[in-house]
Amino acid sequence: MTRINELGSEPLKPYREALRGLKGCSMYSNTVIDKSPCGLETLWPLVAMWQRIYVKAFFDWSVEVNPHDPKHYALNIMQDGITLPDPKWYYSGTADAKVKLAGFKKVVKKVLRMAGEGESDSEYDAESVIAVETAMAKLFEDAQHERTHQQTQFTLEEVNRLVPNLYLSRVLEKLSGGVDLAKTPILVRNPEYLKGLNNLLVSTPASHLRSYMLFRMAFILGADMGQDWLDVGQELQQVVVGQEQAVPRWYKCFHSVNNALPDYVGKVFVQRYFSFDTLSAAKDMLARIRDEFQTDIMAVPWLEEQTKSQATYKLSELFFSVGFPNTWAKYEGLELKGDFVEDGDRLYKWYIKHAFKRLSREVDRERWGTTSPAMVDAFYSYDKNGIFVPAGILQKPFFSTNYRAARNYGAIGTILGHEMTHGFDDQGRKFNPEGRLQQWWTKGDVSSFETAAECVSSLYSTFQEDGRNINGDLTLGENIADIGGVRLAYKAFTKMQQQKEGSGSPSTTDKQLFFVSQGQNWCTKGRKRAEELQLLTDPHAPDRWRVNGPLSQLEEFQEAFQCPTGMKMAPAKRCRVW
Repeated sequence: MTRINELGSEPLKPYREALRGLKGCSMYSNTVIDKSPCGLETLWPLVAMWQRIYVKAFFDWSVEVNPHDPKHYALNIMQDGITLPDPKWYYSGTADAKVKLAGFKKVVKKVLRMAGEGESDSEYDAESVIAVETAMAKLFEDAQHERTHQQTQFTLEEVNRLVPNLYLSRVLEKLSGGVDLAKTPILVRNPEYLKGLNNLLVSTPASHLRSYMLFRMAFILGADMGQDWLDVGQELQQVVVGQEQAVPRWYKCFHSVNNALPDYVGKVFVQRYFSFDTLSAAKDMLARIRDEFQTDIMAVPWLEEQTKSQATYKLSELFFSVGFPNTWAKYEGLELKGDFVEDGDRLYKWYIKHAFKRLSREVDRERWGTTSPAMVDAFYSYDKNGIFVPAGILQKPFFSTNYRAARNYGAIGTILGHEMTHGFDDQGRKFNPEGRLQQWWTKGDVSSFETAAECVSSLYSTFQEDGRNINGDLTLGENIADIGGVRLAYKAFTKMQQQKEGSGSPSTTDKQLFFVSQGQNWCTKGRKRAEELQLLTDPHAPDRWRVNGPLSQLEEFQEAFQCPTGMKMAPAKRCRVW
């Protein structure tokens, strides 16, 4: 921290100098140097430079499994480059949005001052930054579109035609280090954003573009710099989510290392805190939950036989990667020197190089990538048809070999069932057993599924958080998985108890313990402003509804707690997809 504070804003210097290369064209008209590069031709090298230090200007990118060809990778181009988390805050004009935009402008002005601008320049340039980000925000699709809209596949030449003013082929060539991208599939979820961005770039004054690039670079790199920079970052957090105290530096440092070197941190965690018994128990639980899901699919009355056959095949092809990856990353060629900001740049450039190398290789279905084994989470991959369960979540309070089975199945079991159900939620059902985006259901099956899903969407849209309704469409996939996950875990638990203890049914105590454990998964504390943002952008329902939502839809919960029919947690009409 002493060294970081000593450096102050010094790490920004080379990037401030590079911004001198961004030149407007009007200053060159009718002069002898008329042929000098100017305008957008001088912008693209800066965009490439910024992307190489993880500063997202105008767009974001990633190398992902191609859903149209799941054995190979594709390059994904995404809308990005604005600072506020909800695009509507820039232009909706609501009282709340105006407050957040005013707070954001104060932060922008401070950042520009800290980056070396004078008082009057920072005032004017802050307005320019707001203007550019607002224009971009108006081109963004909302979270619901981004969750459900399928990506369109383009060639590099075709993407260039969408946004020629960004010189995207040159930017990507610079990032790739010379990898030939001519035949690489490029996926875009919001092509209209690129078309709109193309017009925006040519109509925006060079001075505005310079202000935007300076702010984005300074604000994002500032997160790894001295205390003054952390304070201004905290100021924005207070504006956005009401956070009153900054995250402790030690916590930020831990996450920096865990995110940057997940396999190094993960290996230490696994060696100290993970056991073969835990691994074996988790795999056994997953297998039991899958068995129950297979039985449920075959019993679903609205699925035709040919679809049931494909669905059970998809479930049988589902792989489990539990605890840690098969092969640990060695980070060959990565050299860290102890300078926090510069090491961050070195790390990201190393990741960029290896990301583009994946484009020439076949997909490794069980590759963990940047997922840390120390992560307290689990996830399902649509295009790999696999569940990844890091060692980090296979610990108390979610799991222990010393817990009663009811507690383990109610806690981690419902999470594993949730991830498994994702393979058949409103988006997962669109991927075939190999992870290919394909229509493998009959029209009748699709119609029946959508009817059942509409029940879930309508139900959750009636739930409220602080007087605001949940968006049942935005949260649909997670809600289907929550309901299905609890049901499957409960069925697996009861059958396991019967097999091991020979009893007909678990005791009332164990039944209640199962559901209480599920509820304890989502014991959280959140500020009102953070919860408001979650309703706008998060595909998950607020945590209280991740408990009361699914449990109210299970007859087993009603029976365990003897709830009279007609109460909120025991409605007469229930929703069920799986």
